Formats: sequence, C-alpha cells, structure tokens
Amino acid sequence: MIRNFWIAKQNVHAHEKKISSRNIGDCLTKIYRRKLLSHYSHMRRQIHGDKVVEAKKKAMFGHFISAQVRDAFKRWKQQSDYCNTVIEVNEIGPVVEEVLDHRLDVHNLKNLMADEGFTTH
Repeated sequence: MIRNFWIAKQNVHAHEKKISSRNIGDCLTKIYRRKLLSHYSHMRRQIHGDKVVEAKKKAMFGHFISAQVRDAFKRWKQQSDYCNTVIEVNEIGPVVEEVLDHRLDVHNLKNLMADEGFTTH
C-alpha cells in the first residue's frame, strides 16, 4: 500500500510538472504570438499605408486630370459657340439682311442716277 501511495504520489508530481511545463509553454507561446502579431501588424500597416498613400496620389492626379479635361471641353464649347455666333452674325443674322438691303438700295440708287445722267465724279 505504501509503495502504491509512493508511485501514485510520483505520478501526481509528474503530472503536475507536466501541467506546469505545458502552462509555461502556453504562456511563452502567447507572448511569442503577441510579439509576432505586433510585428506583423506593423508590417501590414507599413504595406497598407503605402497603398493608401498611392491610392490618395492616384485620386489626386485623377481629380486634376479630370478637371483639365473638363476645362478643355468647356473651352472647346465656348470657342464653338463663339464661332457659331460669328457665322450667324456675318452670314445669317438679321443685321446681315439689313446691311444687304441697304447695299441693294445704294446700288439701285446709283443705277437710277446713272440712268438719269448724273455722274459720280
């Protein structure tokens, strides 16, 4: 009985040592993983931080390029409207009709004066 008690006590001590060593190993593993996680988090922040900076740069350049394209189309539209206005004023508009009517009147008056014998000198 004493021998069984001594063997049982040895087994209990061995089991407690095993549990203690497992607990220490688990604690060390947790500490290691936390450190490793902090290093991974730091590297991830650096990597994704660069990606965020690049994305911001792309967005900024895209904004400026789209603004330049928008301004170019606006200038093109203004120039086109100006050219259409010039064409309308010089060839189509009511001022042109009035000028042509007056020129026709002056030409007819010159022909009438020439028929009546008046000279332009």
